[in-house]
Amino acid sequence: MPAMNNILSKWVPVSERSRSLAFVYSGMYLGSVTGLAFSPMLIHKFGWPSVFYSFGSLGTVWFSLWLSKVLKFNLTESGLLSVLPWLTMAFSANLGGWIADTLVSRGVSVTMVRKLRAKLVEIVLMVFMVFG
Repeated sequence: MPAMNNILSKWVPVSERSRSLAFVYSGMYLGSVTGLAFSPMLIHKFGWPSVFYSFGSLGTVWFSLWLSKVLKFNLTESGLLSVLPWLTMAFSANLGGWIADTLVSRGVSVTMVRKLRAKLVEIVLMVFMVFG
């Protein structure tokens, strides 16, 4: 919420900020109403994970439209290299989580798993710093 105040302070004239902020917050409240209204139906018909998949998919579509329409973000102009680190992190975070859970389920202590992950990240960063 503090980020929204900051964004509106840069995008909206002072004379319209209160109305703009009220409009944005009412959108958040209506989003909660929508989620609470549709979630029971989704859970009943498709199971509880469907709530996350449905709203996550809608959020992804909304985010894509926001990037292209509001920020005028064009992937071909900015280049694939600008999104590559984020795609890599999205993939590697999930892979790391899966590996960590597997190690813990096989008896490796949580402390040791955390230390191994930290050391692995340090080694990968070192390799990229030296050879990248």
